[in-house]
Amino acid sequence: MQRVEEVRPLWVGISTITGPQLAYAIEATRRVHAMGIPTVWGGVRATIMPEEALKEDYIDFVIVNEGEVTAQAFTRELQNGQNWGKVLGLAWKNEQGQAVINPERPFIQKLDDFSPAGIYCRRSNPICCNPARMIAPCRSTSVEAALSAAPSATTRW
Repeated sequence: MQRVEEVRPLWVGISTITGPQLAYAIEATRRVHAMGIPTVWGGVRATIMPEEALKEDYIDFVIVNEGEVTAQAFTRELQNGQNWGKVLGLAWKNEQGQAVINPERPFIQKLDDFSPAGIYCRRSNPICCNPARMIAPCRSTSVEAALSAAPSATTRW
């Protein structure tokens, strides 16, 4: 939190899943929100229940499904226009505090463009009870992308 206070980022995003670790996500979100920094939840829990997440006063926005492109579009709007309705995959609160769920962004077709080096090479999307949410099959980056992201793996194994 000290680093967030020092840097004062444009916004802070927290990936969420259901379980005991959610308490830490809630506490962190509350503290960031109290600093006046916009808070954004993503991840499985937020994707499955964006309306529920937005009922909390400390959650300002939810990114539904994959966030790589939506986070960029959201950042541009936060800097320039704040027309939340045009950001696909974003859930937000209107002036009355009611949840607005924008149309979902299509799933990324070429995951190689978004895999951070050495962090992951496989993605899956939540399978949920809510049929209104898009469900995608488990997808992976290419072998070439995974190996180029972790060159030591080619010599180690």
